[in-house]
Amino acid sequence: MRVLAAALVLAAAPLSAQTFGVTGEEEGYVPDFSAPAEETIGGGIIVEELSVVTGEGLTIGRPREAPVVQAAAASGAVLRGLDKVNGQVVDLDLSVGEEARLGRLTVRLEECRYPVDNPSGDAFALVRIEAEGIETPSFEGWMIASSPALSALEHPRYDVWVIRCNNV
Repeated sequence: MRVLAAALVLAAAPLSAQTFGVTGEEEGYVPDFSAPAEETIGGGIIVEELSVVTGEGLTIGRPREAPVVQAAAASGAVLRGLDKVNGQVVDLDLSVGEEARLGRLTVRLEECRYPVDNPSGDAFALVRIEAEGIETPSFEGWMIASSPALSALEHPRYDVWVIRCNNV
């Protein structure tokens, strides 16, 4: 199978462009984009010129900043635990500083925060999870209700995630 590749690399000057291309027929071939298109072997290269024009509609500058979200501290949280072996789901209603058992795990809620303008919208819980017989924590960090896979417990038997903050 003949592999054809062409790449466009913009030079330092914003209004000029330089084109590079490569060809290769071997399987697993890694293209070398450092060779100019005129010096490549095979001649089967498709090269397109691209000119970059700046105008009124194009602004180059800093990316937009994310809006600042004010968070309030809650006095507790609801965490959900799943035993993947027997399918048992348990809701853990914890106050800040409280611990609960989930099988061979000890789950401790350190802190829970929620957006002031949208209290039911999201929850951020600082959680520490320790497995029985293991010295280092299985999980220690922030869990986010809207993105449970972003910062998750990695355990072969149990899953734990935050549902919401509570003001007990």
